[in-house]
Amino acid sequence: YLWEDNTLGKGASARTLANLPSDVVDALKELTTRGRQLGGLKAAAGVLDKALPAELGLLAILFQSAGFSHQYHIARLQMYLRDRGVLETVRQTVEKSGKSLDYHLQAMYVSDVLGQAIIDALPGFAANEAEARQLLKAQYPKAKEITQQEMLEAISHLLAVDDRIPCTLIVLDELQQHIGVSAQRSLSVQMMVEACCKQFSGRLLFVATGQSALSETTNLQKLMGRFPVAIELSDADVETVIRKLLLAKKPDQLPVVQGFLETHSGEVDRQLRNTRIGPRPEDLDIIATDYPILPVRQRFWERVLRAIDKPGTAAQLRTQLRMVHEALSSVADMPLGAVVPADFIFDQQYSQMKQAGLLLKDIEGTIQKYRDEPGQLKYKLCALAFLIGLLPRDTGADIGVRATPEMLSDLLVGDIADGGTELRKQVPELLEELAEAGDLMQIGEEYRIQTRESAVWEQEYRNLYAKFLNDGDFIAGERSQLLRGRVGEALNKIQVLQGKSKIARKLTITHGGAGPTGNVDDIPVWVRNGWDEKEASVKVDAQQMGTSSPIITVYLPQRGSDDFRRAIASWRAAEQVLGQRGTPTTDEGLQARSAMQTRMDHAQNEARMLAGNVISHAIVLQGGGGDVT
Repeated sequence: YLWEDNTLGKGASARTLANLPSDVVDALKELTTRGRQLGGLKAAAGVLDKALPAELGLLAILFQSAGFSHQYHIARLQMYLRDRGVLETVRQTVEKSGKSLDYHLQAMYVSDVLGQAIIDALPGFAANEAEARQLLKAQYPKAKEITQQEMLEAISHLLAVDDRIPCTLIVLDELQQHIGVSAQRSLSVQMMVEACCKQFSGRLLFVATGQSALSETTNLQKLMGRFPVAIELSDADVETVIRKLLLAKKPDQLPVVQGFLETHSGEVDRQLRNTRIGPRPEDLDIIATDYPILPVRQRFWERVLRAIDKPGTAAQLRTQLRMVHEALSSVADMPLGAVVPADFIFDQQYSQMKQAGLLLKDIEGTIQKYRDEPGQLKYKLCALAFLIGLLPRDTGADIGVRATPEMLSDLLVGDIADGGTELRKQVPELLEELAEAGDLMQIGEEYRIQTRESAVWEQEYRNLYAKFLNDGDFIAGERSQLLRGRVGEALNKIQVLQGKSKIARKLTITHGGAGPTGNVDDIPVWVRNGWDEKEASVKVDAQQMGTSSPIITVYLPQRGSDDFRRAIASWRAAEQVLGQRGTPTTDEGLQARSAMQTRMDHAQNEARMLAGNVISHAIVLQGGGGDVT
């Protein structure tokens, strides 16, 4: 755009809109002057097709920049018709048939319509359509490869203006990817560029872009003689371009944004606190400039990009420009206070993660099944849990970000004005639902996306959980055993000393049944529960025993029956899976075991807590039915 200084409407052009250094402005003015002297300015950019030889790949880029087909034989025909001033006439004639010229050019050897259109535009070209088709097939055959001379002639034919080659810029994008590890491709590109520079006396300027410096790969080092000027972008360069081009704000509005962010600094300052990418003092200098992208989330994106694409392609300027541009577009129409959620990067890098083999099919299915839900909150939580799981945990590389309810809420807040109050209430509940559904697994406070290995463990757990949950006798036995244990823990703390001589009296505990029997010197405690007997019946029995009875009745009321059942089923199911699966040797297996151990511990603690709650509400009765507070 800057090379040709394209007109962009309302009297503006590319160069007038861009904020360029003065030396670049001066160089572009000189370029325009030279262009007037030498036949104009032309520019073309594209990626060399790996399926084509370098010569045909270069021509494909140049042909497309001129509005022609990228295919060599078709573009040659288009140039022939252009040179004779009938290309538009043929186009109009062909389109009357109801199909485009491009459609018929793809079938140029068999298209009666195209043949007749050329005959109509160029009388004498052929006697009839059949002869025209034969001429086209003979004169413009498909080419799998061409010589350098044919390439040079085609370039000259395409670009020449009054027998002069204009000042032409050719950008070979992602040249590093095209060459890869192929020494032959490297040599082909080198010879192609040398031939063009020699033939056209420096009128063609080649620029090659790549993922990293040319010198980093042996095959690319051979090209250094053809590309003597090396320019490397640093992270600072990328940030500067993004701020100047995409995040720039009207000068009179910047203080408004700054004031708003200061007013709501509480929400901003709580983002990922106690992590290595959390809020920093220097953020104050850039937060208004970077809004609506919070500095913390920008740092999170950078770490995710590095984890997704270790060679560094995702960290380059173009990828970040596109990502930031689309992120801004997603919140552009929202009121002040809207910020870009951190999960935005998942959709942006979706294809890249699949290509890199990071987003496995089963994990993709887990995440995508929530995409169409209103609000997409479960989709966002699964996506973020997956991305956080990609971050390195090695010493020195660990930034401390975990998929906990608090941190996930921090990353998902989309409006700092309301502080995400409602969101922070929903996230823990939704995470539990996802874990129960088997889509996430809980490891301590953290949630992780299920892997194939963990899914196997999870299925075994689910089968056992369902079995235990529906086995009433099993649940009753486990609950009774748990209550007995908790009662024992509570009563063991009690030491009864009787009389002035402080004689120790032993508590003898009996659960259910016909009542206590045994040593008369002991204090009998009869424990009964609400799952086996009604409270009224227990109280009647205590009254009938009379005030002379030494028996103390303890009644455990029925509380949290469903929660009890679920906790016990989960506890025992996880315990049995751990016993059956043993200790795995793979990272995925160890992760699955850790998650199952955490699940067992969590369920066991919950069951004990429920039992403790029952005991805390126990009713204690003396002989005769008198309450003991």
